[in-house]
Amino acid sequence: MASQDADVKEIRDLFSFDEAEWKPTRDEGTTDMRYVAGDPWDPKDRLARDKTGRVSLSLDELGQYSNQAINEVRSNKRAVAFAPTGNGADDKTAKFYADKMREIEYRSRAQIGYTTAFENCINRSYGFVRVNRRHLHSRAVNQDIYIDPVPNPDLVTPGSEFLMPDLSDMQHCWVRESWSVDDFDKKWSKYKLGKFIRDLTKHAEKWVTDRKVFVGEYWKVKTKKRTLLIVQPTDGSDAIGLFDDEYDGSMGEVIGTEEREDSTVSQCLTNGVEIMDEHDWPGKHIPIVGCLGKVLYVDEGGGAKRKVLSMVRLARDPYMLYCYYRTCQMEVVGMTPKNPYFVYEGQLAPDQERALAQSLHEPVAVIKVKPQIQGMPPGTLLGFPERQLYEPPIQALEMGAEGARRAIQAAMGLTPLPTAAQRRNEKSGVALQRIEEQGQKGSFHFTDHYLDMITQVGVICEDLMDKIYDSPRDVGVRRANDTAATVRINDPSNPKSVNTKGDHLVTVSTGPSFDSEREAAGDFADTLVQAKPELFGVLGDLIIKLRNLGPIGDEMEERLRALLPPQVQALEQAKQDAPDPEQAVQALAKLQAESKQAQQVIDQLTEAVQSEQAKQQATIEKAQIDSQAEIQKAEVNAKLQITLQEMKNAATIRVAEINAAIKGYQTEATHAAQHEAQALNIQAQMVEGDLEREHADQAAERDRQMAVETQQAQQAHEAQLAEQAQQGGVEA
Repeated sequence: MASQDADVKEIRDLFSFDEAEWKPTRDEGTTDMRYVAGDPWDPKDRLARDKTGRVSLSLDELGQYSNQAINEVRSNKRAVAFAPTGNGADDKTAKFYADKMREIEYRSRAQIGYTTAFENCINRSYGFVRVNRRHLHSRAVNQDIYIDPVPNPDLVTPGSEFLMPDLSDMQHCWVRESWSVDDFDKKWSKYKLGKFIRDLTKHAEKWVTDRKVFVGEYWKVKTKKRTLLIVQPTDGSDAIGLFDDEYDGSMGEVIGTEEREDSTVSQCLTNGVEIMDEHDWPGKHIPIVGCLGKVLYVDEGGGAKRKVLSMVRLARDPYMLYCYYRTCQMEVVGMTPKNPYFVYEGQLAPDQERALAQSLHEPVAVIKVKPQIQGMPPGTLLGFPERQLYEPPIQALEMGAEGARRAIQAAMGLTPLPTAAQRRNEKSGVALQRIEEQGQKGSFHFTDHYLDMITQVGVICEDLMDKIYDSPRDVGVRRANDTAATVRINDPSNPKSVNTKGDHLVTVSTGPSFDSEREAAGDFADTLVQAKPELFGVLGDLIIKLRNLGPIGDEMEERLRALLPPQVQALEQAKQDAPDPEQAVQALAKLQAESKQAQQVIDQLTEAVQSEQAKQQATIEKAQIDSQAEIQKAEVNAKLQITLQEMKNAATIRVAEINAAIKGYQTEATHAAQHEAQALNIQAQMVEGDLEREHADQAAERDRQMAVETQQAQQAHEAQLAEQAQQGGVEA
């Protein structure tokens, strides 16, 4: 108990210090809000004027300028984007994070929180938004992330050590709410304070009063140092990993150590008297995000002090001057005489007095007056009634008020001088848009801090994603086209499941305003339909949707969608039935890699087949040449044998004839016949020799021709191989 009392006292002392540090900013913000609410008069001055019956005008000259900046961010909604950076994150998880963030913002109505914080930043220099986790309904098992507004920023007291305008480096923070004593005792019956209230006010006067009890959330960042091992991978790569001390050595060799800090966040609920609850927050960031105005460090003696300026801070004095000028105008006009005619008593009869009074507001033809009245000397005439002219200095006061208005514009970051387009009195839509954009640039530093706030909200949600959505289940998401869907997460058995683990870089998109984008798309669709009216049957439902015509427009859109051509309806159905784009991209990449490998194998096989075919073709051609040579040789031999046989037959017949003749001339012709026979035999031998020589010559000529053709075929084959090799090198 004594330890808890010491802790509570330390908490009270720390809160007192932070509140004192934040009090100047809060006091200035309170004064800013009084001006924004239309009350620039000092309470003492207003009371003094009221006692004497003098007016104190408060005209709204600030709201139009602050609303311009506020409504610009209302109409230009920003989207949180995620980029994978490691630890299992990829494009698929980044898309899931973006879709889930849109669903969180839609379900939480986060735009209310964002714009409320920005509106407070503009009007009082500081605003806040917070990230919570809770069950969607009373019977829900799992928790969801919510983004909640902080309508009253004075309930939040940041720790004094922060430097960033979004409080991302804040180490502790306070969120307090006031409860009546009775309501507190009902809600926290375990910590009833009613009967001890008088004693407690002495020890915790900033927490407990006679009628109220402040319940505060005390958020604190805790850091713990740990030693990580620096591991060089065994594969020789440059990637160096950091591992905890339980590293088993499987990834590589430990080459050193490095000190790192782990951050955890705790929440303590207290009433300033005792600690009512304490637990750890799953994330590493305090879920309170700030949106601060213009931050300056001003040394007013004793060191530089932080000042946080609102958009209206430096416009308060010129606004007071403006209201004073307008008040003076009213007073001067009120002091203008209402009876400008002066006459002598008795100069006008009753009906003449009525006619004169009537002439002040309507034409009167004749007004008769008495030239003399009773008691006047004879011959003395009275003058005609004359109007007493009085011109109040309205123009001078108007110039002073206009100067004060320009000072207000300059103080709020607007351009009091006319632009070139304004001097030319340009009224086109583009010119007006440029004039408006130029006016917004003077206050863009507030918008920049607004973007920082949304980015930090995205960082906190990114940190919580894998901790809140950590089990296998179906979760709702919202696509970029503003349609709802469900996604399976953390389910290894489902190929379409998304693993929520991973680290992502958070950014905020800053595109054109939603209304401008919708208007531009509508104008472009109208242009297409005017150029080709037949396109209305294809784009009609989208054109009606862009016009944002409400329930009737939705019904028109449904009917036009039903009349879409079959090709368009098939395309829409294909989009709905299409698999997850990220999975399709991954599958396509895998198929492309497999196709590339298969193509390489095919190229290698094709090259081998072509080489083998070339060899076989050369062998076939050689065999064909050899076969043709053998056939030709056989044909020549056959012809030679036939010719030789014919010659032998002819020679035999001739010998027979000679023998017959010899028998007829037995004596006288024996010698001559024998001689002739011998001559014929010699001639036959000579013919046979000539034939054999001719055959030999023909065979030699065939062999030479065959050798030439073989050489030419070999040269053609070698040229073909060289050409194929050259083509293969070019393709490689």
